[in-house]
Parts: sequence; C-alpha cells; structure tokens
Amino acid sequence: MQNKPILFIGSIEDVSTLDDNNYLLRVERNIFTSFSHLFLTELALELNCSKTKVDSLMGKNKKLFSDFGLNNGVAFIAQIEQIKSDFYLGKEGNKEEIKIGIGNCLDLIYTGRVRITHSDVIQSDNKHK
Repeated sequence: MQNKPILFIGSIEDVSTLDDNNYLLRVERNIFTSFSHLFLTELALELNCSKTKVDSLMGKNKKLFSDFGLNNGVAFIAQIEQIKSDFYLGKEGNKEEIKIGIGNCLDLIYTGRVRITHSDVIQSDNKHK
C-alpha cells in the first residue's frame, strides 16, 4: 500500500462511537455514483474520524440522513492502512465480494448530490492526455 491519502466520495452509512474523541464511520458509494464499469468489486471504507469533524458536518447538514439518501454525498480524504475482504448477498441472491478500506479520516466535507458517471471519467482522462 502507498502511504498517500485518497479522495473518496460516498455516503455515511453508519456512525458508531470509537472512544471519547473519535467515531467509526462506515462509508459506502453514493447511490448516484456508478462505478460498475470501473470496479468488479464493491468498495466501502471504515474510517476512524474525529468527533469534532463529524459533529460539525452533521450539525451543518441536518438532512444528511433524510430524503432517501438523495443528497447525502460526502467527500472524504482518508489514509487507508489496510484492506479486507468480506461477502454479502447481492441483488440476485449471489454471494458478492466487497473490499473494505480501513484507516483514518483526515478531512471530510458535505458535497450533497454528486453524480459521477462513465462519461465524467472518460472526459477527465482525456483532459490529462
């Protein structure tokens, strides 16, 4: 693993208390982010994140967990220390693999409704050639 932070745009799926100063966040891809054309495996994060940062984010964005997840995008800068594999039952009852990045949240910001599609990735790649 490289010792570089990554930017991940997703949705907070679960928040639990880790200790007096930190939460453990479960982050999954946003419903508007479709990377099925890029990744064959689902990806999620489990991040140790400062309670101060999370409380501030949730205090400023009261609808973060409402509206059926339509406006719950959050950008995370994270330092991933480990990746583990897990399995879940997919839509058709098949066993599907999920990779879970475990690490620390360095920063986070509310993005609202962010839609990233295949054409966005292609356009971004072409700009850098």
